[in-house]
Amino acid sequence: MLNKLREINERLIILYKTEPEKIKKQKLIKILLANNKCFFKIDMDTAISILKDLEIPDNKLLEVYSSLINSETYKEVVID
Repeated sequence: MLNKLREINERLIILYKTEPEKIKKQKLIKILLANNKCFFKIDMDTAISILKDLEIPDNKLLEVYSSLINSETYKEVVID
């Protein structure tokens, strides 16, 4: 899922090239997403805000967030 978010982020950076505020936010998100553990280091409200900035539909926010912090993901990115 994290790789998919990275792809969305790259697409939005290109899409927002003429909107300085939006592109600035997307570039900050890109820095955050570079860390595989990023969603384990931020609170849920911040994570949901980031997912909204990545244009994840409201009805999918909790599902996507849950997949980013579930036990399998934890084993993959935090324990290794």
